[in-house]
Amino acid sequence: MPAKGRPPSRQGKGQIGGHFHTEVIRRFRVIAAEKGLTVQSLLAVAINDLFEKHGHPRIADQQRLPRGGVRDEVAE
Repeated sequence: MPAKGRPPSRQGKGQIGGHFHTEVIRRFRVIAAEKGLTVQSLLAVAINDLFEKHGHPRIADQQRLPRGGVRDEVAE
């Protein structure tokens, strides 16, 4: 494994987090499930929407690896 014991898929990446009311978390998870996305993939879509709203490029990684599956693009 590379430095700091990080898997290659996490090299060059950081984590964004926040504390929200449980209802916010529940609704976010429901939307992710309805769209067939992981929470991380839905968060990338939301971050890209925010970037676009403020005139920045959509650079958040929107690819996902389903458990045991093949990498595919996330539909918005």
